[in-house]
Amino acid sequence: MDSKTTASVIILTKNRSPLLEKNLDSLTQQTLKPSEIIIIDNHSTDSTLQIIKKYQQRLPIKSFKSNLKGYSKLYNLAIQKASGKLLCFLDDDCLADKNWLKFLITKNQQYPHEVIQGNTFSLPKNNLYAEIMGNHYQNWLKSNLIGKEELRFLDNKNLLVPQKLIAKYGGFPLKQNLGSEDVEFGLRMRQNGVKIIFQPKAVAWHHERNNLKDFIKQHYRIAQSESKLDKNLKNNKIGVFPRQKTLMNLRSAIKAEYQYLLKKQWGKAFKLPFLYLTLSIIRILGYFKNQ
Repeated sequence: MDSKTTASVIILTKNRSPLLEKNLDSLTQQTLKPSEIIIIDNHSTDSTLQIIKKYQQRLPIKSFKSNLKGYSKLYNLAIQKASGKLLCFLDDDCLADKNWLKFLITKNQQYPHEVIQGNTFSLPKNNLYAEIMGNHYQNWLKSNLIGKEELRFLDNKNLLVPQKLIAKYGGFPLKQNLGSEDVEFGLRMRQNGVKIIFQPKAVAWHHERNNLKDFIKQHYRIAQSESKLDKNLKNNKIGVFPRQKTLMNLRSAIKAEYQYLLKKQWGKAFKLPFLYLTLSIIRILGYFKNQ
């Protein structure tokens, strides 16, 4: 990163101080340091403030509290507060590899007028729910690849966007208040000729929901948000069961089931078919709730 390039890392958080602490600790270990870290605290009631103060001694953190509701409003507020030419989005429950920022910016230097999508893997390890989500995410990437580097959609848990693109085409959509705001944002960028470039070396690890209740709630919300997005799209609709990604997920499930049986992991082998059946039902209920 040359002296003229500035990078702002943007993090939204609420009542997840243990995960935020791990997130910020990973940012202290970056081989390329960010110019600033913008944290929007959606009025946490846990020890978030103490964690932020602790890491302000080691990181260039600027923290702001907000009562705004909806990811889009919070992201847009963070963008307003950021001064960097490059905006790097990282979820508060993600750990960044030590070269995460370096590789995002390296790819930006190669494609200065495009959006750069990083690669994300799931935590905790050896957890069935995280393994399912990890497979789903990698299948999402593969199913959305155009050629070797370009993607149809983006995911803002691990992302770089030049500030000039947001100034030109706008920020996140206010009508997407349940999630999937990043999908609409990416589609709008592509409609304006901006490419989404995949950088597999910019790695982050995402802490997934690791129990049945949170796992189901997450998938229900995702289905609702994608349904709402489809209502506002004329083309590129996601649909209740995207064909290519669904087939890839089923293949991953069959492969995982075989491995669990081979390793005599009977608990996972028993739960996996039940979870996929549950996900199908949840997907249908969430998607068609407001159709």
